[in-house]
Amino acid sequence: MKHRKERFIYVGVDLHKRTHTAVVINCWNEKLAVIPFENKPAAFPAMVEQVVCHVGGPKELNPYQYNIPLICLYAHENA
Repeated sequence: MKHRKERFIYVGVDLHKRTHTAVVINCWNEKLAVIPFENKPAAFPAMVEQVVCHVGGPKELNPYQYNIPLICLYAHENA
């Protein structure tokens, strides 16, 4: 089964002690958004909502319940 790359977005998260930064790109490596957020569990849903806006979903969409075209890549720095 083939997947169409243009239907996906990719999210890289740069992790730090106090804040994180998510960068959203498309399959052509075009930057769609830079989303800084606090390193607090309460801040994570707001970041996910901002990411969901880039896949054309409504803000009330719960990405944990629906199959949205999203691939998350996580990276961290060793300090």
